[in-house]
Amino acid sequence: MFRALIGFALVALAGTARAETAAGAAILNVPLSVRQAGMGGVSAGGSDVMRAWSNPALLAGQERRGELALGGGSMFGGTQSTMGLGIGWMLTPGWTLGAVAMSYSAGFDELNAAGTAAGAHIDRSVQSGGLVTAVRLGPAALGIGLRGVSDALAGNTATTGAADAGLSLGVDGFGASVAIRNVGGALRAEAASGPGGDSLPQELRAGASYRLEPMRMAGGVEYAAVAGRDPRIGAGVEWWPAAALGLRAGVVTGQPMQITAGLSAAVKGYSVDYALTTHVLGATHRASLTLAFGPTAPELGTVQAAARSAREAELAIAAAAEPAPVAPAPVVQAAPPIATAPAPRSSGRSTLAVASFDPQNVSAGDAAVIADMFRSELVKAGRFDVVEKANMDKVLAEQSFQQSGCTTQECAVKLGRVLNVRYLIVGSFGKLLDQYVVSFRMVETETAKVVFSDDARELSSQRDVYKAITAMTAKLGRAYGSK
Repeated sequence: MFRALIGFALVALAGTARAETAAGAAILNVPLSVRQAGMGGVSAGGSDVMRAWSNPALLAGQERRGELALGGGSMFGGTQSTMGLGIGWMLTPGWTLGAVAMSYSAGFDELNAAGTAAGAHIDRSVQSGGLVTAVRLGPAALGIGLRGVSDALAGNTATTGAADAGLSLGVDGFGASVAIRNVGGALRAEAASGPGGDSLPQELRAGASYRLEPMRMAGGVEYAAVAGRDPRIGAGVEWWPAAALGLRAGVVTGQPMQITAGLSAAVKGYSVDYALTTHVLGATHRASLTLAFGPTAPELGTVQAAARSAREAELAIAAAAEPAPVAPAPVVQAAPPIATAPAPRSSGRSTLAVASFDPQNVSAGDAAVIADMFRSELVKAGRFDVVEKANMDKVLAEQSFQQSGCTTQECAVKLGRVLNVRYLIVGSFGKLLDQYVVSFRMVETETAKVVFSDDARELSSQRDVYKAITAMTAKLGRAYGSK
């Protein structure tokens, strides 16, 4: 009887209408993300690490290399509480590894046949945690999660393992996701008298969202179906009237219907989030603190590509320094080479260098990152022999050539000849109101002609900038590069 009463309360917490599906692990279906909870449970299109609890593929939407979130909730007048932890680390721009964990605790008074308290108090707790990983493949992402589950009732504990898998898609502001969760064995008790044999609340989640970036608004819907229970549909909206302030509202269908609301305050990588959910048993309050740090995905890709280029250059220099075996004979010592860029390999490709981009209403560091992105994408395309930045800076320093502000054709020709390349790219990176602009020109150093130019405008985010650079360098490679 006591287990049935406790199960009924847990099922109500998860927003179900069927008391007969009684299991302490029903709490596993409640979202950990406070932002998601404030939007009526909508997970698609979100980027905070806690959404990986509802769909592991959403971990790939992490915007910075590292993200750490800690949150908690108080439910039904404080009789029940939850804690959540999420960690995400971007190993490469396309691969993110993380961990998620939650803890739930509740206390119930023993009731007699008349339904009044009999004096005894029963405690129940549920813990679950494990690893999550997500891989991005273009606009799509795949994710899996493995974790353990522990359900303790009145000192007796049942345990099992669970697995989650998900898929997400994001194209031009549109986001969609689908996940299957809590796939695993039944909760088996460690003690014969404890809770055991309860099946995990296997869940199917699917959602869609659309983000209107110029207005900083997003809206979406979410469908959640748990085995043996009526499905639920949530809908919600999010609006950021300022960069540091976010507002949310949503609704979740079912018996009873729930209304949700939330807000966020974000400053320099820190975010404080709050969500309120109404319920016939009492309001639920959730709050979390999130820290995002490190480079963004495009910046990380540039840094890693530069590091690989530097390692390749070091290996090439080391290999060239090894003496080649020669027959015993008098050898004439060659004169030291003059300071110039490395001679192009016999690849048949044209040589190319990328000058520092001119910053316009942005910092010089931001413009330097854009120039590095161009080099990285051109190297990956493999259609040009690109001069590595470290070698270029060394040659220019030895020649006392200042490349900063070199945006004219005349300067580009001089710089290209010093670097001994056929083509030189000069460009600029700027910001107009809330939109970024990237433009570049490719100058042929022998003729001083601009042989190719392109630009991208109305770029709202760093991801838009990265996509634009990828498209522009691909177009350049097709027009003038060779394999």
